[in-house]
Amino acid sequence: MTASMEIHADSPLGKSGLPQGSVLAFLRDPELREVVARAIDVSPPSDQIVMGGIERAIELIAHDPSPLTLLVDLTGASEPLAALDRLAEVCVPGTRVIALGDINDIHFYRTLRGAGVVEYLHTPVTEAQLRAALQPPEPLALKETVLSTSAGFGPVAVVGARGGVGATMVAASLAWLAAERDRQRTVLVDLDLMGGSAGLALDLEGGRGLADALATPDRIDGLLVASASVKHGRYLSLLSAEPSFDLRRMLAEDAIKRLVGGLRQGFQRTVLDVPRADPAVLRQALEQAATIIIVTDFSLAGIRDTARLYGLAGKLAPTAKRLIAGNRLGIAKKGEVSPAEVEKAIGVKFTVKIPEDAAYVPHAINAGKPVPEAAPGSPALPALRALAEAAGCLTVTQQPSLFERLFSFGKPKRGQP
Repeated sequence: MTASMEIHADSPLGKSGLPQGSVLAFLRDPELREVVARAIDVSPPSDQIVMGGIERAIELIAHDPSPLTLLVDLTGASEPLAALDRLAEVCVPGTRVIALGDINDIHFYRTLRGAGVVEYLHTPVTEAQLRAALQPPEPLALKETVLSTSAGFGPVAVVGARGGVGATMVAASLAWLAAERDRQRTVLVDLDLMGGSAGLALDLEGGRGLADALATPDRIDGLLVASASVKHGRYLSLLSAEPSFDLRRMLAEDAIKRLVGGLRQGFQRTVLDVPRADPAVLRQALEQAATIIIVTDFSLAGIRDTARLYGLAGKLAPTAKRLIAGNRLGIAKKGEVSPAEVEKAIGVKFTVKIPEDAAYVPHAINAGKPVPEAAPGSPALPALRALAEAAGCLTVTQQPSLFERLFSFGKPKRGQP
């Protein structure tokens, strides 16, 4: 691919109704090339059609950003599932994958479709079949999917009842568990633009991408947020801003709503680390959350602010699941309020009570790693796992399939695998 093959979601539409240049095909059959060319409205030879199957796709895309949609021919591949796995490694989040092949087996088809590959077409195919598979869903379907919380996999917002209660530690741990235990493509978003510490928890540096996106949300799409995020391992990414106390850009009214929509196009799990001190960010983040976790300690101030946040969350997101995590239980037994007294005062029971761990947790923080990664022996880990399950960050009854982990979540959308 050349520089001219760079694709943008707002590219002009061709005769087929697709953004010009939004499809890149890797084919093995010269006759199939003619059908694909007509389906995407190009005249062969074209840079959008490359002769060579999935192995050629892996080779080229490893050195160039992938377009919105990939059409790959699995014919002749000795291990097509393993090849698709390697293809997923080099694709940017948000790439839609349509597979072609000579395997005429309903179980194979159901495996790919049910797991998230946009479509599998048995060759030979017609121009009409290709056009139908390549058409992106209607924007309304995208909006409904982004805002739906019924599946339990919407954004998880983590907010501390007061400063220093460990909300970032909890958020980073939940994101890591979702990514590494369930192998879900997960993004941790640090919404504290002036003094966020999620980057420190993962030993990663933030950039300007998040601040710019929130200031101009009309530019947000799946490819933008994917390029602005930084990877931590294979499945976990961080989206944050380099802390600055001289941030002059204002948060747009629907910025976080649009951000969540863009994230949903490329990630299966989204964890928001929400600052309580910024009212605009706090309100927008809670409104978009499917699950809201309030992290508190066992102090009188913690009780007061937990009750206030719990009530605010109920008003802003009445359908969201609200969870309370008590952190550092036992740090000051003589001065702290008992869990039973806290529950009585706020009228809600703790989802989990995370015990104080003066050895492992500080070690993990200083090492720049989430607690489950750096301290698998921490006494805090069982509670963190239970919280991750309660929040929907971890599946409880069924592990996700290989292709669901690699390519998509939910209904395929424009710009989504």
